[in-house]
Amino acid sequence: MKINLHCHTEYSDGNNSCLEMAKEHQKQGFSAFVVTDHVYPLNKNCSRAISSYEKFQRQTAELKQISNELKFPCIQGIELALWGEEILVFGQKATKEIFEYLENQDPDEQKKYGHTMAYKHKEVRNLLRIIKKNKENTAVILCHPHLGDTPQWVLKPLYPLLDGYEFQNYGHYYFTDETNKDFNRRNDRPVPLELRTKKKFYNSDAHSLRSVGFSQGNFHNSKIETIEDLICYVKEKQDMDMFVLKKDKER
Repeated sequence: MKINLHCHTEYSDGNNSCLEMAKEHQKQGFSAFVVTDHVYPLNKNCSRAISSYEKFQRQTAELKQISNELKFPCIQGIELALWGEEILVFGQKATKEIFEYLENQDPDEQKKYGHTMAYKHKEVRNLLRIIKKNKENTAVILCHPHLGDTPQWVLKPLYPLLDGYEFQNYGHYYFTDETNKDFNRRNDRPVPLELRTKKKFYNSDAHSLRSVGFSQGNFHNSKIETIEDLICYVKEKQDMDMFVLKKDKER
């Protein structure tokens, strides 16, 4: 079985509805549909994002209905923007608290100081505190890593919270190691020391039906039907790089 943990719908900047994306994942042989629409803390009213907990709950209800109709698990997370990086967050309590924190921000203060480094520093620090507080029941994956351009005040507290990182995104490899030396890579760089003990994930970051299969997916043997199953899988995933890359190369 395989699962793709990173895709978008019309709830943020995707081109298709939740139903269309769920059907495409099912058609392509994935074991579940996992949606991670954008949340932008410094632009929380962005129309191309999940801008409120109310909107998040509407998506939750829609995914539950689709899951029942298709008899196909539809699981919800978010892609949370930090300063210089983005992370996939899976966990109902942490997500709820993130939205509550964002909705309680003073819009006048954000308008006046949101462009400053001090304000961005405060936002990132508080968001990561929420994740840290709920870490036992929350899974976190670093998306399409930039790292070299990201300030250390983001990376230093973020690294310990990560369960894994995207080794491949949208069909591109972001690092080089012994498993992918013969493949085309977006970045020819080694996996940094801080990520070497983390799990690798192969996601599509799909924004359309056509791009659902742009990465080979993450192989698994355990049942993944609920958000709790997904969190357990992310935290305990056994890497299968050599097997996956061999299959990819033989296509």
